[in-house]
Amino acid sequence: MRAGFGSGVMAEPLVSVIVIFLNAESFLAEAIASVEAQTLTRWELILVNDGSTDGSAAIAHAAAKRDPLRVRSASHVDGENRGMSASRNLGLYLSRTKYVAFLDGDDVWYPERLERHVELLEAHVDCAIVAGPTEMWFSWVKTGENPSQDYVGREDSIRSLELPDGPVDPPHYLVDVLEERAKTPAICSFTAQTRAVKFAGGFDEDFRGMFEDQVFFSKMLLRCRTWITTEVLDRYRQHPGSACYVARLQGHYHGSPGNPDQRAFVERLEEFVAQQSETPPSLARALDRWRRRMQRPWRTLLGDAIHDPRRTMRMSLRFLASKILPGRTYRRIWARAQGFDPRHDAPRD
Repeated sequence: MRAGFGSGVMAEPLVSVIVIFLNAESFLAEAIASVEAQTLTRWELILVNDGSTDGSAAIAHAAAKRDPLRVRSASHVDGENRGMSASRNLGLYLSRTKYVAFLDGDDVWYPERLERHVELLEAHVDCAIVAGPTEMWFSWVKTGENPSQDYVGREDSIRSLELPDGPVDPPHYLVDVLEERAKTPAICSFTAQTRAVKFAGGFDEDFRGMFEDQVFFSKMLLRCRTWITTEVLDRYRQHPGSACYVARLQGHYHGSPGNPDQRAFVERLEEFVAQQSETPPSLARALDRWRRRMQRPWRTLLGDAIHDPRRTMRMSLRFLASKILPGRTYRRIWARAQGFDPRHDAPRD
């Protein structure tokens, strides 16, 4: 037994797992089961309902009833829908452990996920965050309804952070992300010191949209040393009803510069940097590059078209289709173009 881990369920919890959910009854039980199956047993699970109107709350309450010492169910006042950031902050407020990890209600962890991340945090106490790659999980429908049906969706793939194993000092990781040399982790792919997350102010509740997690990571990466692991320990479920794909479908996010959510993110990041006593030159240059991209979107698009004409053509056709085709027809074509199998949940009116 490794020192500091313990093996008994009754041991003091070491990591808070915060699972937020909104109308996730199709997936929530599987997310909870993946936490219950962790090889590290010193966890507490905080399930935060963000205003669900389906059977999700009943699933959360049942989990808390099964394991009242480790599982708690929470919701906003009057059952309001207050958004992802406010829901994660509620979980943070209720957390009482040294470390914290997040899992959305439609994603899952491999059994070793918490043990491996906590081992790294315990071994590298100068790092406030452990971040890793994630598995982009399209094939989950193979084990669902009609598993014998031929699968015609996109194959699963690994979303790498594009960084090697080891430590990264602030703000170098953030600069690499802004310069498109690296990627931030998925929300289900990092674990952090709870005190560092709270010191950074948690999640920005007034910022709602595609880049909510990027705003949070930017604050953390400005201040904190990060340990990168290349071990894949979670599955990020891909389906048309997820927040990411809904934002793309509704036009809040697209690949071109200056899209609404991306612009809002850069503006918020500039506010964070302005509060620092000193801005490293590399970070200033990276932000200046993004300002120019936002101010001159057509010039940037032209450069992108020369660099990657196939991608630019896809974006243009998708934009035209969204304006010409009936909504239901466009969404059906869009879902197939994203690589979804017909058995994936289709976006609804």
